[in-house]
Amino acid sequence: MLTADIDIGGTLTDGIFIDGQKLVCVKVDTTPHDLTVCLFECLREGATQLGYSDVDAFLENLELIRWSTTITSNVLAESRGPRIGLLVSRGHEKNLYAPDAHSVVLKGILSERDVIGVADSTSETEIMNSVRALLEGGVRRICVSLEGAHRSPEREMQIKRIIDQQYPDHFLGSVPVLAGSDISKSADDATRTYCAIINAYTHGALAGRRRSAARARLHRNVSGEPHQRRRCGDCQDQGDRYD
Repeated sequence: MLTADIDIGGTLTDGIFIDGQKLVCVKVDTTPHDLTVCLFECLREGATQLGYSDVDAFLENLELIRWSTTITSNVLAESRGPRIGLLVSRGHEKNLYAPDAHSVVLKGILSERDVIGVADSTSETEIMNSVRALLEGGVRRICVSLEGAHRSPEREMQIKRIIDQQYPDHFLGSVPVLAGSDISKSADDATRTYCAIINAYTHGALAGRRRSAARARLHRNVSGEPHQRRRCGDCQDQGDRYD
C-alpha cells in the first residue's frame, strides 16, 4: 500500500512516504501564499525518491494522503478569526457551562457581549431579535450550544433552522450557523461549546485552503474523496455546507 503523510509547518514541510517495502523522508520549503504548492512539491520529491518517473504516475498509485497543517493554530494564535456570536442556555452566559466563575474563552476569541442566553420558552421573534442585535454589533458567525444537547439536539436544530430561514446560504448576507451537537457528541457541555466556538472561529481560513486543495486535486485528476479530521474527533467531508 502506497501512502503519504505530509505535515506543513510554518517554515518547512515534511513528508513520509511508504510503498510497503521502502520508507523515505523528504523536506521542502513551505509556501505560505499557497500551501498546495509545497504539498505537491513534497509529493514530487517523494515520488522521485521512490523511483517514479513523474508525480502523476505516483498519484495514480497513491492510496492514501494524510495532510496536516498549522492553519487553525495560526488563526487562534494570531486572533485572525471572525467575530463569533453564541447562543447558550440561559444562566450560562458567563461560565459557558464550565465550573469556573468565568470562562477563559470569553477572554480570548469570544466577547462576553456576544453571548446571549435562551430558554425553552424563548420565542422565535425573541431569538431573531437577539441574532439581529449580534449581527448589527459586528458578529459574522453564530454558534448555538445548549445544555444537554448531546442527548436531545432538537432545540439546537430548531434555533438553527429559524436563523437559516431568515438568512439562507444562497442569499447575499447569509449567516453561517453552527450547532454544538453537530460538532461534538461530548457529554460535557463546556467541551462541546468550546469545540463549536473554535470550529466556527477557524473555519473560514481552513475552508479557503480546502478549496485550493480541491482545485489542485481536480487539476491533477486525483481520484478519491478527501476528508477533514477535526481535532474534536469526527470526520467532515469536502462538500460540507458550513463554509
